[in-house]
Amino acid sequence: MRKIIVVCVLLCSMALPIYSQIDIRGDWQFGSHLASNCRSFYGIQDDSVFVYTSDKYDELSIPVWIKGIYSIKGDSIFFTVKFVEIKTFRGVGRRKKDDENTMFIEYYWDSDSTAAKRTRPSKSNLWYCIGGKIETIELKKTSIWSASFKYYIEDNKYPVIEIDGDKYYYIFPPE
Repeated sequence: MRKIIVVCVLLCSMALPIYSQIDIRGDWQFGSHLASNCRSFYGIQDDSVFVYTSDKYDELSIPVWIKGIYSIKGDSIFFTVKFVEIKTFRGVGRRKKDDENTMFIEYYWDSDSTAAKRTRPSKSNLWYCIGGKIETIELKKTSIWSASFKYYIEDNKYPVIEIDGDKYYYIFPPE
């Protein structure tokens, strides 16, 4: 009976994905393998450090970066947020609808092509923030957040990590 239990435990542990052996360092962007300067992304660094930033399609959204550490166990990823960086602004402005300012342009690229640009989806949102500075806030109390985690190659060429079902595509190696 003891041998059967040991064999069952070994078989079950072999069936779990071993993600901790996969090198996921680099930038992982939400929703597309084409690198964009506006989409949310995870920056996975050495020593289990991560940075997360929300998307920037709405020019009135306050850019926020969350920084901390992560670990992967089985099919789960665990985040401990230690810092929040937030950009504060000194004012707002409004553009005319025909203004061709480059803030309405999203630059993107991928390893197979040269840089290109396209109109951002927020072109109808003519409000924008002016100036400002980035403030780093160290969190006095930290919590551990868990999420489901998967790693795979999509279409035999695009590395993907899924965090709670949201797809993040590998776009850049770590700096």
